[in-house]
Amino acid sequence: MNGHANESMETMVRCRSGFRADEKPLEFHFRGKTLQVSGIVESWYTPDHLCFKVEAEDGGIYLLEHHEYQDSWRVRRVR
Repeated sequence: MNGHANESMETMVRCRSGFRADEKPLEFHFRGKTLQVSGIVESWYTPDHLCFKVEAEDGGIYLLEHHEYQDSWRVRRVR
């Protein structure tokens, strides 16, 4: 299973801060490119991380997961 489109990988995400430090993702890195977030489709919390389903400037839909305890992000393209 190498290189499958739905694999998640660590990433760097730049966010707008507000009430929370990582309130709204603005851009992220995916496969060597920096992609701007065009819009947030939905967001939700789980017991150990914060999730954002976003549309990027390339038209793709991505899942960004912020693992708060490790302060790390993961990304995967979902469409």
